[in-house]
Amino acid sequence: MHGNTETTAEGYKTRRFDNIRAEVRSAFRIHQEQGSYLGGVHLELTGDNVTECVGGARGLKESDLARAYKSQVDPRLNYEQAMEIAMLIAGRLHTPRLTAAVSANATEPAERDAGDTPASFDPSAVLGHLTHRPGVYRMLDAA
Repeated sequence: MHGNTETTAEGYKTRRFDNIRAEVRSAFRIHQEQGSYLGGVHLELTGDNVTECVGGARGLKESDLARAYKSQVDPRLNYEQAMEIAMLIAGRLHTPRLTAAVSANATEPAERDAGDTPASFDPSAVLGHLTHRPGVYRMLDAA
């Protein structure tokens, strides 16, 4: 997320959600093309209902920034925007190769064979796996 801030005409330092989402998608694509794994994603976020980044499901606009801009430093994703990115990441992690890698780092046995792909995918299962295992990057760590 660093390096993609902009300043609005009103002087608010912000980030565009669509740019963040595009960066995450590009990172996964590049790693897939190179046969490597994305080792982590740094997100600046908060569980608070802030309006510091524009875009996302709520469609925040630059005119919304003044309503709840609280950051003293850099703009953060709010809870909804962070969950959107987390669900994007969870959906991208669900491949047999990555499922095997995540299962190999688990502290308890995998619930299914590493190569199995369930008929329906529940991203919250991946999120829970990533956020509650020692030694695995805490993707939803609120600032």
